[in-house]
Amino acid sequence: MAATFNSPVQLLVLQAAITDAATNDYDVVLSRALTVLHATIIKGTTNAAAANTVQLQTTAGAAVSNLIDGNINAGILVRAGVIDDLSSTFVSGAALRIHVMKAGGDAGYVVNTYCIPA
Repeated sequence: MAATFNSPVQLLVLQAAITDAATNDYDVVLSRALTVLHATIIKGTTNAAAANTVQLQTTAGAAVSNLIDGNINAGILVRAGVIDDLSSTFVSGAALRIHVMKAGGDAGYVVNTYCIPA
């Protein structure tokens, strides 16, 4: 059976550099409607500790991704295991929230969110 392909879709990567701080929310206001497909975090030059996590959310606190384990060494990339289809589409002007929970150590990460136009 032959596969049918739709028109090519542009993949957009939103990259946020989060510096070490206490538990905090970082809101990224979107200039266009987007659907989140995937997310990764990369640890910078300092090792993390304890039970640090990163999660993509809506501004209402609904989970877009699972809790991404942030207890990693410098230079390590960790992928989100789950993207919730019910909360992964955002309208233009909405904000995608990056929730960083710091339990100890360094909680600075580069967060990459992979999206397509909605």
